[in-house]
Amino acid sequence: MGNVYVADTLNQTIRKITTAGIVSTVAGTPGLIGKHRRHRRRSTLPQASGVAADGTGNVYVADAGNYTVRKITPTGVVSTLAGKAGESGSTDGVGAQARFLGPAMRSTDNSGNVYVGDATIRKINAAGFTSTLAGAVRLSGTTDGISADARFSTPHGLATDSLGNLYVAGLRQQHHSKSHVDRGRQHAGRQGGCLGLDRRQRQ
Repeated sequence: MGNVYVADTLNQTIRKITTAGIVSTVAGTPGLIGKHRRHRRRSTLPQASGVAADGTGNVYVADAGNYTVRKITPTGVVSTLAGKAGESGSTDGVGAQARFLGPAMRSTDNSGNVYVGDATIRKINAAGFTSTLAGAVRLSGTTDGISADARFSTPHGLATDSLGNLYVAGLRQQHHSKSHVDRGRQHAGRQGGCLGLDRRQRQ
């Protein structure tokens, strides 16, 4: 087991818990609300709603309050990976061209992709391009299908496995879904959830 990262939403911070049980603040300042993207303590995360780490020590944050996805490097530098602060939507695109309605829990894979639960399931590739992997905007439900034919109801928990599958837990659904990462093939599975750990210790 490795480090655990926690989105401390009400304190507007990201916390880290080591294997020794030591808790520290990785980014954000309690009570400080805004959209700055500087060093760890000066950055602001008004509604951090999900967090995941990759194999190189980067931490990714679903900043629902700013409609963005943030990246925190191992040295504590916070930047905006995708989306534009204060502007919501569902547009696909590179970096600040992308829009999110309310990014929630996220996951990463071994290829450097970041997956985000929005109204749909979004994918941010290593080049920074955000695309819609599965689901349709403003069409919620539990329908199984391929890519845009699938339906989700508040996707809130995501996790990937070593075979390239993406698992999605719906906040208002009593089952979770499984998507093939590359083709967007999705079908319902059993009830369950997910836990995000430092990917370097999950391999």
